[in-house]
Amino acid sequence: ILGNLLKEGIPIRDLRSILEAVSDHAATIKDPDVLTEFARQALARTITKQYQLPDGTLQVITLDPQLDRSLAEQAAVLPQGASLNLDPAMSHKLLSGLKQAAERVAARGQQPIVLCSPAVRRHLRRLSDRLLHSVPVMGLNEVDALVRLQSLDTVRIDGDLAQLS
Repeated sequence: ILGNLLKEGIPIRDLRSILEAVSDHAATIKDPDVLTEFARQALARTITKQYQLPDGTLQVITLDPQLDRSLAEQAAVLPQGASLNLDPAMSHKLLSGLKQAAERVAARGQQPIVLCSPAVRRHLRRLSDRLLHSVPVMGLNEVDALVRLQSLDTVRIDGDLAQLS
């Protein structure tokens, strides 16, 4: 769990919050990736602070709400772990859309940060890790409630979202 957090550049100094979040769920959940998501939620203030601007704004790239919903529906738990059950062409379209949005944001001198639903976050991070390793992916539940969000770009996929898999 600590390794997962460090891999994504999340500070682990607040061990108390991490351990509390993990212990609250460890009796019923054994998947370290799922437990990491609970730890990330407990570290919302730390994660938000890491990326917010001095004025308190968090600038993000969002997913089109319909796309986010469709991805959440495609999330599957398999014996080897959870993943997005996407067909290769849709995976390519999604990664291409993320990459283009990140490049547009970076070209304006801003840090690309992807914001999505909690149900999609770890799957999207895993999918985008090789191509967009330096682009953080945050879940809505990891955003401090007091921060002001500003969407810099939105990722959309052309085509029938019902045909993702």
